[in-house]
Amino acid sequence: MDKESGAGKNGEKKYEVRDKRMFTQDGDLKNESFAGSEKPLPRLDFISFTMSLATAALFHLGEVCNEAGKPEGKNIPLARQTIEIIEMLQEKTKGNLTREESKILDDILFDLRMRFVAKTK
Repeated sequence: MDKESGAGKNGEKKYEVRDKRMFTQDGDLKNESFAGSEKPLPRLDFISFTMSLATAALFHLGEVCNEAGKPEGKNIPLARQTIEIIEMLQEKTKGNLTREESKILDDILFDLRMRFVAKTK
């Protein structure tokens, strides 16, 4: 194959297919090392899922700074929707959470609601 043009012997293009999936067909994590941003993510539990939603809400409220230390864009409707999703999770999981999970969820919602009010008044 010609390295510069990416063409094979007769000028036809050659393609290389790589399986970058992190999981096997059975859902098990592959025992391969992943390069760069393709590292396997930590196992997801309820608290980390809730924290990821809270981070998204903070992003939409303009509370998350980029690498230069400047706040990212603000999108109040998306912030409201994300907070409502967390509220829905709280309602739908009532009675099924550990004491710790329930406390963290309460704290997250209180904090997000206060930040939302501050950004929209």
